[in-house]
Amino acid sequence: MKKGTKLTAIIASLLCVVLIAGCGGGGNKAVIKSDMPLSDVNEFPIVEEPVTLSMFAVKNPYIEDFATNDFTKFYEEKTNVHIEWNVATGDTTQAFNLMLASGEYNDMVMEIGLSKASMLDYAEQGILMDIKPYIDEHGYYIKEMFEEAPAIPNDLTMDGAIYGLPKVTESYRYEYKEKMWVYKPWLEKLGIAMPETTEDFYQMLKAFKEKDPNGNGIADEIPLAARGVKDNHGIEPFIMSAFIPTLSTRVYVDDKDKVQFVAVQPEYREGLRYLNKLYKEGLLYSDTFILDRAQIMSIGENDPVILGAGPGMFPGMFTISNGNSQRYYEYVAIPPLEGPEGVRAAAKAPNTYKGNFMVTTDCQNPDIAIKWVDWFYSAEGKSKSQATVSGGAEKRPAREGELSYNGQQAKWAIDKVESAAKDDAGMTHNRSWQNFGVYYSSFEDSFNTCNYNDILDPHHEWYNAYAAHDKYKTEIYLGDLVIPSEDIAEYNDIKTALNDVEVSFASFVIGDLSLDNDWDTYVANLEKLGLSRYLEILQNAYDASKN
Repeated sequence: MKKGTKLTAIIASLLCVVLIAGCGGGGNKAVIKSDMPLSDVNEFPIVEEPVTLSMFAVKNPYIEDFATNDFTKFYEEKTNVHIEWNVATGDTTQAFNLMLASGEYNDMVMEIGLSKASMLDYAEQGILMDIKPYIDEHGYYIKEMFEEAPAIPNDLTMDGAIYGLPKVTESYRYEYKEKMWVYKPWLEKLGIAMPETTEDFYQMLKAFKEKDPNGNGIADEIPLAARGVKDNHGIEPFIMSAFIPTLSTRVYVDDKDKVQFVAVQPEYREGLRYLNKLYKEGLLYSDTFILDRAQIMSIGENDPVILGAGPGMFPGMFTISNGNSQRYYEYVAIPPLEGPEGVRAAAKAPNTYKGNFMVTTDCQNPDIAIKWVDWFYSAEGKSKSQATVSGGAEKRPAREGELSYNGQQAKWAIDKVESAAKDDAGMTHNRSWQNFGVYYSSFEDSFNTCNYNDILDPHHEWYNAYAAHDKYKTEIYLGDLVIPSEDIAEYNDIKTALNDVEVSFASFVIGDLSLDNDWDTYVANLEKLGLSRYLEILQNAYDASKN
């Protein structure tokens, strides 16, 4: 924790308010100025005399120690700003709430990923500071990002205030999160074409089960497995989108701008019927609904290969990225399947921007905090924080003939690294802030980079997966809605209660519940849990967001 007391923070804030009001500031919020000069744009260090700021952060499994990390030390030397780390392990929400309950807040908060509604709630409680005045004065690269992508400030600004900055990773790799991956060598060995329909998919799984594609003479193949029901590693979204466009949120906007709940629609029931068929015939792994990450990784990395197909944003949901088996690179994406009624959808969620960097009202140097974080939004800042500072490769302008993933001339290139720091993915290390922090990576950048560290050819499966899904793009997402404070508690209670859908989903697929005899009771139970009221709250918030 920082040394300043809560009382000092309150007195300082009150003095600022009085000074501004005396100068005709009226309703303006207090703007705190550090008592030391700050450097100009792109000049380092930020301050001549060392300054300490405290940071609440989430433990990253791939980073050994933030305090001694190579990039942390590099950036401290560059800026003259020392970070005192408060790293949460275990239940992040609980750790964050304990910090708040203490009455003394860390200066900055990183990687919590707060929604607009949560940021507004914390701001109204006097916990988060409006950082827009400091962005206006010190956010050079932040403002560049805002100009290039105006949807970002539009999405983050609430009543003229900004309470958090996002991590922006727009890429065709992430554009469609709910994909299905199949083991390509089995398709080739059995002479099976890439499935296009739910019937093709069914026949493929039957062949995996019955024709010994791993060639060991044992019926040990698992045609299809998943880790649970929803999210981008669950069995629900990809399969159900062949019957009705489905996202993990289970809510969508229909063509009349009405908010609907997917899990009570007749088409959804038919999707469950299809999955029940897969389960009864042993094509869907029986433990799918109880597998954890370690267990499905064990299945995916089994020797010999036993897993035919699995859902996920990446094959890394069930295999190890750059692991010894290299099997991660042998799974290829199946295009969206066409269902029996001709439905073929890739439900697309537009980019929404969460608060991944916030400044609390205890911070006595918010101008320094914003100037410190601003550099991360530059191309150099993103590259250096995410690459290895000691021996890693950074982006450089591409040479003529260096092609990006879509086969076009690249704008940027990343050279191959032969050192021990070649690839930090999947390993605990202390060289960079791998996947931690904030930065700006635009959708355009993802098409414009030639990366020689990729094991596969630049025209590899990531781009193919994007192109196959984009062909069937379906936009049904509500966006990051702000629920009114008077409704938020009720909304959260109902939302939690509606997770009962996952239990029923598994029961219908397994056959413990009958889709013919128990469906009406299931729908009635969701109504008792508050489904209609839940949709009413969402509809009101959605309508308000359009005005």
